[in-house]
Formats: sequence, structure tokens, C-alpha cells
Amino acid sequence: AQELVKLLEELVGREPSVQKRAKLQLPRLDTLFDRLCREHRAKRDVSVTIPVMNREFTVPYAFQNGQLNLVKPQLFHAAEDEALNATLKLAAQGRLIHEFPNGNQRQLVVVPGFESNNPPESLKRKMHQVFQAHSVEFVEDFDEFVRKVEQEAHA
Repeated sequence: AQELVKLLEELVGREPSVQKRAKLQLPRLDTLFDRLCREHRAKRDVSVTIPVMNREFTVPYAFQNGQLNLVKPQLFHAAEDEALNATLKLAAQGRLIHEFPNGNQRQLVVVPGFESNNPPESLKRKMHQVFQAHSVEFVEDFDEFVRKVEQEAHA
């Protein structure tokens, strides 16, 4: 009987647990930016205000190469609709950050990860087009991006 009461509580009497979305872990970027920070060529945990919306936007990495690049690792949902919704939100935020530079040219750089091991190429193509239309860099070649940051980041 006690087992039935427990089961009923679980099914009816308790609030559903909210599962927090996992963050994209990129140890290679952590190592790179930690070193670049020590060399005064990059920053960690940078916050900017999104113009018009007046909301704070924080990224774990940022570097200068003629503009301030705000680097945001993003884990995209396996469901295409949810991945595209996240893409649209980030693209809009990135466009506002880019269009209203606040004294310093800025660009959002999205480093994607996917819950699905093999996201459809059609999804990645759509994401690339949306980000490009909104002046947001979408990293498709991680190794090339790491080389670019290493070469271009300066104080």
C-alpha cells in the first residue's frame, strides 16, 4: 500500500522536475582562453548589454582582432524546431550587438554543439544562413577557429 501511495504522489502530487539544459563543454577553448588571458590577449566571462532590449548577455570568452568577438558555445537541441528557435534568438541578439556597437565594433561568435551526434546537414545550412544574415559568425570548423583565435587575438 505504501508503494502505491508513493507512486500516486509521484504521478499526481509532485511538481514535475525541471531538467536544466546541459552546457556545451569545450575544454580546448578553456585551455586556449586561459592562456590568452594570462598573455592579456583575451578575456573570460564578459558581459555586454544587448541594445534595445537592455538585457545583459554574458559569454565565457572574448577576444579582440579589430573588433570585440563575443564567443558563445551553444548546445543545440536534437529537435530541429528547437534548434532553429535557439538559432533565431541568438541571431537577433547578435544582430543588435553588432548593429549598435557602443563605441567598439562587436560580433557574436557561436561555437555550436549538438545533442544529436549527426545533425542533418540541412539544419546546419539553415543555421549558417540565419546567423550570416544577422552578422553572427557560426563556427563550422572548430580547429580552424582555434587557429584563428590563436593568430589574431591581441590586447
